[in-house]
Amino acid sequence: MAIPPARPFRLPEAPSAETGMDDDFDWAIQALRSGSGAGFALILARGAGHDTHRLLALDGLPVARAAALLDDIADRLPTPSARPQSVEESWLDPGVPDIARLFHITQQPDCAISLVLGFPVPPKGSAMRRTLALGKLLLPCVARFAAMRDALAREHRLAHGLRNALDHVNAGIGIISPSKHVAFANLALREIIDEHDGLRASGESVTATSLRDAVRLQVSLDHILATHDADGADHALMLALPRQPGRPPLMAAVLPSGMDGDGEASAILFAIRPEGDLSGALAPICRLNGLSPVETRLACCLTMGKTLAETARMMRIKQQTARAYLRQIFQKTGTNRQADLVRMMMSNLLPFFGRTKVEAIV
Repeated sequence: MAIPPARPFRLPEAPSAETGMDDDFDWAIQALRSGSGAGFALILARGAGHDTHRLLALDGLPVARAAALLDDIADRLPTPSARPQSVEESWLDPGVPDIARLFHITQQPDCAISLVLGFPVPPKGSAMRRTLALGKLLLPCVARFAAMRDALAREHRLAHGLRNALDHVNAGIGIISPSKHVAFANLALREIIDEHDGLRASGESVTATSLRDAVRLQVSLDHILATHDADGADHALMLALPRQPGRPPLMAAVLPSGMDGDGEASAILFAIRPEGDLSGALAPICRLNGLSPVETRLACCLTMGKTLAETARMMRIKQQTARAYLRQIFQKTGTNRQADLVRMMMSNLLPFFGRTKVEAIV
């Protein structure tokens, strides 16, 4: 299928095997070391509420040695504070061999971004002034870049969680871009499209399997995309898309999703296959209401549209016995009629039936 499952923003999160860090900050760390003449350079970050500094970049020092050095000087490094855009610099004597002095500069607030330069011989005069000027010049750039990177990482984790959640939903859900390409399709929608079950792929777009219905779907998408406003419309267009002979139609709905990242309107496509065995999802609801296995089977059959007489025959019990079980079900579920029971069961039905094993915790 040509339609991708998603197009998330991909962060450069592939760390090297040697350091466990990526190369996002190489430009800064190399400029710091070469411009100052330092033997090594570190870039650290410590966010509010965090107990330790995070090593963002390292140049000129083995990782194990850098970790040991940070342990030695951790109590002398500043913690995040609310001081607005304050910049502090200091020289430290690490008290370890081969390192005469450490130059440390940090920027607040919220997340403390620190640059640490190590010198085998203490710099003097112009070298010291050059080091201080370079640190102050690069620090705001590094701080803003680190903040932006962390914000994107949080958004990436959120998007990943939402995609995973939507893959557990039994209904097909897709995001249609202004160019009518599928920007996202959950697992259920990809299965429907792969099986040509009322919908099929057309390049990176989606269309109906028949020409007549393809026109109806495209007109619906055009209408939703054209009439969408910034506040979001409260209307949806529904279509019944024919499938294979003998199967009920695929129920599709198109509605506005809001503005995309470029400020253009996009649409949501829902696709629901009406058939399916709901017993796997109904059983936990029955258990949570204290129903016995026999009562659970009876309640599931009634919820899925069987009559009491049909259910009794399927369960090989007398209709009078089935009616007695039903009275017990009414008592346990707080309902009085079969219609109320079905409504209660369906209203508690989780949307991922048939896709995820559900277990009731009682």
